[in-house]
Amino acid sequence: MKLKVQAKLSLLLIFLMFISMGGFLYLKHTQQMKAENLYEEIKKEKIIFFDKIMALKGSSLENFAKDYTFWDDMVFFLKTGDKKWAEENIDTGLATFNAHAAWVYTSESSVVYYVNNIDADNLGYMPVDSTLCESLFKEKRFCHFFHIIPQGLMEIRGATIHPTSDVERKTEPRGFFFVGRLWTNAYLADISKLTNGSVVLSDRQEGNFPQRRDIANGLIYFSKPLEGLDGKPEQYLNVKIKSAIINEINSASNRQLISAIVLELLIFFILTPYLLAVVSRPLNLISKSLKSGDVSFIKDLQKNTTEFGTIAQLIIKFHEQNAELAEAHDRLELKVRERTAELSETNKMLEHEIVEHKKAESEKEQLWSRLMQSEKLAALGQMGSIIAHEIRNPLTVIYGFAQCLLQDIGKDNTKYEAVRSIVEESNRSIIFLRQILSFSRKGNTEKEMVNINDVIGNTLTLIKAKTKVSFVTLLTELSVGLPSVFANATQLQQIIINLCNNAIDAMPKGGVLCVRSVAIEKNGAAFVEIQVQDNGSGIPDEIRAKIFEPFFTTKEDGHGTGLGLALVNEIVQKHRGFIDIKTEHGKGTLFKILLPVNEPESILQ
Repeated sequence: MKLKVQAKLSLLLIFLMFISMGGFLYLKHTQQMKAENLYEEIKKEKIIFFDKIMALKGSSLENFAKDYTFWDDMVFFLKTGDKKWAEENIDTGLATFNAHAAWVYTSESSVVYYVNNIDADNLGYMPVDSTLCESLFKEKRFCHFFHIIPQGLMEIRGATIHPTSDVERKTEPRGFFFVGRLWTNAYLADISKLTNGSVVLSDRQEGNFPQRRDIANGLIYFSKPLEGLDGKPEQYLNVKIKSAIINEINSASNRQLISAIVLELLIFFILTPYLLAVVSRPLNLISKSLKSGDVSFIKDLQKNTTEFGTIAQLIIKFHEQNAELAEAHDRLELKVRERTAELSETNKMLEHEIVEHKKAESEKEQLWSRLMQSEKLAALGQMGSIIAHEIRNPLTVIYGFAQCLLQDIGKDNTKYEAVRSIVEESNRSIIFLRQILSFSRKGNTEKEMVNINDVIGNTLTLIKAKTKVSFVTLLTELSVGLPSVFANATQLQQIIINLCNNAIDAMPKGGVLCVRSVAIEKNGAAFVEIQVQDNGSGIPDEIRAKIFEPFFTTKEDGHGTGLGLALVNEIVQKHRGFIDIKTEHGKGTLFKILLPVNEPESILQ
């Protein structure tokens, strides 16, 4: 069955409309998938943010339990039971730390003092069995759990009591201190306000609350168990947060789909009659004229300014032969255009290849230059290591004999100054050669879990003498309870020595050298940071980019090798750490060494 042009055009338009709709539906599906992925990412971010809010809200209660339990006055109170002291310190602490109850027990689990600010007679003793005190702190010094009392859900934190000097709580507990906070409706409302959502306490998880998803309305659901003394959930914290981003994406997607459907319908109902009038009718007239050979069908059509009018004129003027010639000419012209387009495309491809070739040649030259420089540095390192090793041995002999000779002769001897110069210069040369060897060979790279404060303490004993003769005041600010790092202690010691020596040299007229240690978090990862700060001359901006280059130094000849900071940079990179520098010319410099806190197993992975 042969279809007319009109029917074919209609079918073509319908087909194109369905193709377009399919494309829009696919786009809608793709956007839905992106929305689901975005939903999961936002949900993770909301959970992390919620956990931080909860940690922040609970920090005051935690600090209350910790700060009051390594205190000589609290230990003394266990012995005296001074009620006045308890009212002045413990009672006021309830308001300070936003707590509602507190209990003090002896090491035999007998109550010494209790207080609450909610007029609860049932809180004279712990809401749980006090005989559990010893088992609670058998393996740890702190506890945290939730318990339901008649007034509602109470969060309880406890800690063992120790003298002020026992910061690490290694001695036997003198007693036990518990503090409690009632989770009131106002407290939950505050959490809801901070998280911009709805936070509800429940005895159980509501259905599949943790897995519940409502992307269409932009609602994020998750649940947090609040564990009791036995480790089982005492209650659940069901959280619902509305995401404006997801709502906006859903609205935009729906608007886009509706707009696409409306546009498709408008195009179909407007374009169909137009195509039928412009294409179908002239074709029918030309078809009748060609079949019948009667040009009367196309007399009116030849006045048309479109291609159909031209065809009608050609049919009338040249009949069949001229029409064939015109068609041949049209075909030739089409081929010329296609060929011209091909030549233009080929020309563009050639131009692109020339540009890429030049770019590749430039990159090749740069790579060759870097390779030659690497070869030179490698050869220099090997040769320097051999020369340093061969020269250091005779220099050590010279240094030793010169020291013996210096001890044998007196200061009144005319050769005393000459021998002393031999001792100093040979010692300086030995130190220089040792730095060259250290920089040019790998050395012992074995690592272990290291306490940064111990490394700093051991290292600073080596430079105290130099600080005294240089009129430099040495200060230390070491944070307590730093996590250990997986590192090579000797190499860390080399870092501190080199940075301290540079700091002392930057203060020729004396000054203050401060060494600190602190735990920080950066980009979600934990680090231990070593800080070395001086109030010396600072580093000029024009040489900051060069300070880690081997053999670069601003010191006078004979006073610096230029390997100190290069060695520091190499060691820090091997420990997967970072170096941060803050300096101001004429006011001093602060070096920060960031070392990652990782267990050996995680590093191997």
